[in-house]
Amino acid sequence: MRLTWPNCLNVRDLGGLPTSDGRRIGTGVLIRSDNLSRLTEAGVQAVRGASVSRIIDVRTSPECEGDPSPFASDPLYRNMPLYNADDPDDPTQSIDQQYVAMLDLHPELFAAAVGAIADAPTG
Repeated sequence: MRLTWPNCLNVRDLGGLPTSDGRRIGTGVLIRSDNLSRLTEAGVQAVRGASVSRIIDVRTSPECEGDPSPFASDPLYRNMPLYNADDPDDPTQSIDQQYVAMLDLHPELFAAAVGAIADAPTG
């Protein structure tokens, strides 16, 4: 379900999607968004109103420094890049091919990010 967070271009509640064991992700349990750095104050309040308890920012440190999240100093925020800034880049790859390449190169980074989601406080 699409959510509206002012100036966030792509945010969705993944509730209802099936899991590998035949169950479904609960509504309001897992939200996926693009970069939150453009959020207005109303957008920040919308995130807080959604009871988000953990924000995982998968951008590299240089990306975060250049375009910081409004939550960067908040305890719910974690910067957990899925790749390193100096990793090889193939601009001919589609976005899904890029994610597969990142996963192949750094499975431990993906595991850490998923672990941080699993360990999030209730929210």
